[in-house]
Amino acid sequence: MFSLVENSIKEGSKIEWKVFLAKEHPLKTILVIIFLLIISFLIFLYFGSFLLFLSLLILFGALNPYFIPIEYEFNEKDIVVKKFYYTLKRPWNEFRRVEELRNGILLSPFKKRGFLDHFRGVHILFPSDKKLRIKILNYAKKRVYQS
Repeated sequence: MFSLVENSIKEGSKIEWKVFLAKEHPLKTILVIIFLLIISFLIFLYFGSFLLFLSLLILFGALNPYFIPIEYEFNEKDIVVKKFYYTLKRPWNEFRRVEELRNGILLSPFKKRGFLDHFRGVHILFPSDKKLRIKILNYAKKRVYQS
């Protein structure tokens, strides 16, 4: 997908970016909201208000990476992922492999690919800026493969 264009990353440097998928894809966001409203109306009609609340809570839980901005920071020691309800901070030396995905990277604690990758690893979303994507990928590969 992205080639290693930049090999020089300064010591002590850090990269910060924010991903807000709902804002980046307005048409998709409108369609998802319409779908959620239709589903909510049907649940309310057939099951009542309590199950409506419960189903909206479950749907929001499943779709929260899309509707909530996520802030990322790569620094010399660790990675930081900030959502409004928690902050994840993991040191680079926990990761053994960087796997490039279609819209992000997966930092995995395993050297070989396995079924636990998506449970134990950290999925990092790319921003829409192509140059920043390459910089993020290079930074992650340098930090993971040097430790």
